[in-house]
Amino acid sequence: DDTKALEYFNKSIQALGNTGQSPFAYNGIAKLYLRKGNTDEALKYNNLALSIAEKTGGKIHIMQTLFEIANVYLKKNHLSTALDYYTRSEVMAKELGSKTDLQKLYEKMSETYQKIGDFNKAYTYQKELGSIKDSLFNENTEKKQHEQIPRSLLAHEYGADDKLRIENKKTQLDVDLGA
Repeated sequence: DDTKALEYFNKSIQALGNTGQSPFAYNGIAKLYLRKGNTDEALKYNNLALSIAEKTGGKIHIMQTLFEIANVYLKKNHLSTALDYYTRSEVMAKELGSKTDLQKLYEKMSETYQKIGDFNKAYTYQKELGSIKDSLFNENTEKKQHEQIPRSLLAHEYGADDKLRIENKKTQLDVDLGA
């Protein structure tokens, strides 16, 4: 419910003031306005978020806000301005090594270049998107494999025979303690 979300974002801003974490709330409000089609209000809140993020030095918030501003310009069909903001956000995402943000950026940049009619650049960003998706998939697969190894070792180490030995040791301990 957008009304509840707006209420919570405003409460967050009241609690946080204009600190390093408040850009998240301002961008949240902007997304609500953008969803309703009110691009001017969305841009107003995104610009507040950007101003605070720049003052507090929050690189992640700056990068995310630039992305959100680009989304507003994309909605307004100001495609070259949207690309300017996406590009600025991309530079920061690369600096931060944020592959998930790069994935979102490449998707939007490909879409925007396609709308402009620059199909070569749209294709280039589509390829970048594919590379990032593959990289994220491989990282997740590798992480899952590493998580599986200890479980399989534990299952092997503590099989049915071990459970019986543990019960026998408990019984022996009870006897030794006179229980």
